[in-house]
Amino acid sequence: MTSDPAVLTTLIDGVAHIELNRPQAYNAADTAACAALADAVTAAQADEQAKVILLTGRGRAFCAGGDVKAMADAQEPAHMIYELAEASHRAVRAMSALTKPLIAAVHGSAAGAGLGYVCAADIVLAGESTKFLTAFIAIGVSPDSGVSWHLSRIIGHHRALEMMLLNRVLTASEAHDWGLVTSVYPDDAVQDTGLELAKRLAAGPFDALGKTRRLAHESFKRTLDDHLDAERDSITSLIEGDAAQQLIAKFAGR
Repeated sequence: MTSDPAVLTTLIDGVAHIELNRPQAYNAADTAACAALADAVTAAQADEQAKVILLTGRGRAFCAGGDVKAMADAQEPAHMIYELAEASHRAVRAMSALTKPLIAAVHGSAAGAGLGYVCAADIVLAGESTKFLTAFIAIGVSPDSGVSWHLSRIIGHHRALEMMLLNRVLTASEAHDWGLVTSVYPDDAVQDTGLELAKRLAAGPFDALGKTRRLAHESFKRTLDDHLDAERDSITSLIEGDAAQQLIAKFAGR
């Protein structure tokens, strides 16, 4: 008997909808699931029909973090956690390398690696009862999946340490106030809202969206002077394209 795939991808109106599909385990991340997520993100990046990527989780939670049961059952815990971290990090690297917008629409809980995937997204929509936590300290380990890198940049150094050291649980409202979440919606509407937003983005100027995303992500690696050069080169490369010319003419009333 074959098991259901750990990750599902559906292409809808230019949106690659990637769903974490281990609902019986609250979409907890094991090595195979992380590898499948990395492959799905990489495939969506390569798919010319996919303009935007939407990440969600099936069942009662977005992602409950690493599969603690698998950790408890491991005969060689160090080897197991190394392989799990490697697989999860491949997924985070694939998300970081995207030239397409990534939207996460989350519900239930986003913990551990799940929080890492939230942090890697460009736009985060949350159901009103969603909880956000790092969870690593609760099982006596340190963060992975980019959590310790992203959190300080998104919510600030001290708040990030509060979440990581005290394992503070944020409500969706608190996560929104802290800048971790873009918008909060009723639980039963968040995934549909995420899909509609993704479709709207997919209908926009694809190259400009991708270059805008890359500029924002790469700003952390550059000096202001270098980044100004990158902005100049980017806008110059876009201005004569069909999308820009049509939108400029429309804006100018021609």
